[in-house]
Amino acid sequence: MFDAQSFTTSIKSGLFDQLLNSLEGFDEGDTYSSYQDDPVGFGQDVLGETYTDEIKAMMESVRDNPITIAKSANATGKTHGSARVAVWWKKAFENSQVYTAAAPPESNLKKLLWGEIGSIVEKHPDLFKVDTCKNLHIQRSAQSFLTGVTIPSSGTEAQKEAPSFTLYYR
Repeated sequence: MFDAQSFTTSIKSGLFDQLLNSLEGFDEGDTYSSYQDDPVGFGQDVLGETYTDEIKAMMESVRDNPITIAKSANATGKTHGSARVAVWWKKAFENSQVYTAAAPPESNLKKLLWGEIGSIVEKHPDLFKVDTCKNLHIQRSAQSFLTGVTIPSSGTEAQKEAPSFTLYYR
């Protein structure tokens, strides 16, 4: 004999259990804190990327040092790696304030660095679902954000044409 009430209770209980299991261990505010000591692991595990040894060294230097200078030729991956480091820091350190900058002209910031950050946002929308994403700014709260700031175009022509480098300071 079919017992409709027992069947309904069983289904409801099963659905409730599935919902609880899907939420188990989910805490958006602390989801990526386990990567605080592992920017390369964040990039590999969360972003699904691989990096050259030089970019790994740069990422680890940002983790280990208050200042990192990545000096190299153009098109070696500094901007790509820098964008990943900025996102790693924003996600691994809750309530962090991450300021990004690039050498003049301003298009280096807007098109290159934030172009790379934007590609991460597009490829991994779930990573940013609790954030408000705007041009040059990703914000979770007034105390937790990633933003772009410009560097004034001053100095001599020789200084403006100096070899490309990326500076990290914390």
